[in-house]
This record gives sequence, C-alpha cells and structure tokens, in this order.
Amino acid sequence: MSAASVSAAPLWRRLLAGLADAGIGLVVTRAARSRLGTGRSAPRLLRLLGPGSELVRQQLGSPGQRLLGVSTIDRRTGQRVAAWRSLVLFALAVGEWLVTTRLLPRETPHHARERARVMAEAEAIARRHPGDVEARHGELMALFRRTEVPSVGPAIAASLAFGAVNALLRRRFAPTVEISAEPVWPHSP
Repeated sequence: MSAASVSAAPLWRRLLAGLADAGIGLVVTRAARSRLGTGRSAPRLLRLLGPGSELVRQQLGSPGQRLLGVSTIDRRTGQRVAAWRSLVLFALAVGEWLVTTRLLPRETPHHARERARVMAEAEAIARRHPGDVEARHGELMALFRRTEVPSVGPAIAASLAFGAVNALLRRRFAPTVEISAEPVWPHSP
C-alpha cells in the first residue's frame, strides 16, 4: 500500500473500536483496582500498556480495532509504524507518568481530614441556603478561600510540557492514520 492511497477508515468504525477499547480498559482497570487497592499505580500503567494503549494499537492492534476491522499505520509509508518509533513515543509517555507522579502532592491523613471537613461544611452551607443561590455561593467561596489546597501547578506544567513535546514528535516522527482492515466480526464463512 503506498502512502498516496492511504485513506482513513469510516468514522463510525474508528469510534466503535475506541469505545470497545475504552470498555475493555475500564473493566481491566476496575479489576486491577479491586485486586490491588486504590493506592497502587496499576490503573495508570494499564493506560500505557493496556489493551487500548497507543503502543498496542500501533504494533499489534487493539481488541476493538481487531473486532471492527481497523488498523493503525504510518501515514507517510502506508505500513505499520516502525517498532522503534512506537517505543520512543512509549518511553516519552512513561517519562511523563514518572515526572508528574513525582510532582503531585502526596495524600496525607491531614489532607484527607481537611477534605472531609470541607465537604461537611459545604453540605451544611447547602442545607442552610436551599433557595438562595447568591448566599450559598458567597459562603462556599469564603470556605474555599480559607481552605488550604496542596499545589498541583508543577505537575500540570510538566504534563503540558510533555504533551507539547509528544504532539510535536508524533506529528514529525510517527504520524498515524487508522485504516479499514479485515474485521473479525461479523465473520462471514
């Protein structure tokens, strides 16, 4: 297949493949969370390596892609993305995950107590002013102003920087397109 003859698969097919992958990812993530607890990083790793991850979509084909007959190829060559290119983009995603995880504030018992206190106060304010939106809004704003919130600014800045680098690399390094392939379903004999 030449690069000139590459045309994208129908939108409905790409969307359904993405929805199927999202559903599978949700089930796998929930199962991992229930087995490992919420403190573990397995759900985040599943996003990088799971059945609907970009690495799997480019190199093997995700379950949704296989089911609906969609394949991810390099737009320039018309062939599967070179493995080393996919691995470089994967390494960038892992780097983003490691840096942002490191920069996010740690959840402490103090933060959990503070969050519970703020939520209880917000509910009390809502009960005190059921029909007066302005009074409720004013009290809630005062509550939020005097509440200490851990800073997530560095993690957001790092994530934005990695996102910009990722977009630049993806556009120049491994531009992809999803094309129609032979679907697994519906199977005709």
